[in-house]
Amino acid sequence: MKKSSQESSVVEDTNPKNMPVRNFIAGISLYSLGYAALVTSPYLQKMIGGPVFGYSDQSDSFHRFLTQIFDLTLRSPAVGLRAIYVFYVVRMVIELFVSPYAHMQPERPYRFWMSLGKIIKNNARFLRGTSGVPEKPSLTKDELVNMLYFLLKFFYFPMMFGVLFANVNNVINYFQSPMPEPDNWKGVQQILYLRTLNSLFFVDVAVFVFGYLFEIPGKSKIRSVEHTAFGWMVALMCYPPFNGVVAGFMPSQIPDFTFFFDNQVLTGIGLSTCILLYVIYVWASVALGFKASNLTNRGIVARGPYAIVRHPAYITKNAAWLIMALPMILTGSLAALFTILFWNFVYFLRAMTEERHLLEDPDYVEYCKKVRYRFIPGVY
Repeated sequence: MKKSSQESSVVEDTNPKNMPVRNFIAGISLYSLGYAALVTSPYLQKMIGGPVFGYSDQSDSFHRFLTQIFDLTLRSPAVGLRAIYVFYVVRMVIELFVSPYAHMQPERPYRFWMSLGKIIKNNARFLRGTSGVPEKPSLTKDELVNMLYFLLKFFYFPMMFGVLFANVNNVINYFQSPMPEPDNWKGVQQILYLRTLNSLFFVDVAVFVFGYLFEIPGKSKIRSVEHTAFGWMVALMCYPPFNGVVAGFMPSQIPDFTFFFDNQVLTGIGLSTCILLYVIYVWASVALGFKASNLTNRGIVARGPYAIVRHPAYITKNAAWLIMALPMILTGSLAALFTILFWNFVYFLRAMTEERHLLEDPDYVEYCKKVRYRFIPGVY
């Protein structure tokens, strides 16, 4: 009798007696392959390599001490990733000898290799050149989610880790910069805004780094991964290197900082509003906690700003961009207007594809009944 795809899952092909060893070999090989890609890829080296931290002779003793500590422990993102790789290897070795019975079931790396083997086996004729059409892989839903999980982790984690170090570097540099004289209102507002903004971004990225690094059973276990090409496309085009390709067609006209018509009061109001929006944006990330990641369902979050609207991060980020670009738009810059409209539309598509994915989860269906509005309470 022919077995169904569910019945022929990788679990049935395993021997519980040597499963801890299989899990160990699969984990070491997969993480080693990922680390080898990190240290050999020119793009990833550009993203994570190179010394990040530094200090000037004008820095006070606290900032010099803080920077030196970072420089000695995590000299660059590449060194930090190497430390994480070593941590994974050491942890797997200890678990193999100390608690092997805790790993009697196939774990994610082992299931990844088994799924890859299934794809290769199903397409053996195509790979040998005896068939011109590849066969559709007969993966179960769990196997597909597991493979997409590693693809997602490999892409996002190194990038977010590099961005985290860049944010730390920016925070240190901005706090090292001397505060302008009080009568220099432009300099004072600019340094205060950039200090606050980069500190907020550091918190935001740190939450996502931990989200990509850890999967806690019962709390942040991945239930599903976005399985449509369009969903992946609209998400990836917001991150390097794909946003660089998009910028070739739609150069960004959104400044990181601007003076609002050279008016001290208007500039203060505009910058304060942007900071308030970014505070809500970071609040949304913190509310996600260990469930923070893109293109995945790790459990529905209904606390914090998610108790008010379903996409608080997207609406606040885009609203802050709009405010920052207002001086250019109001002075007739069509390029700035088109840039804002384009990225607003991209993030609208991200919200729609995320909802389409999450609506497969009954918990999200119930959440949508309680939180009716997507972006603006009482409006939409």
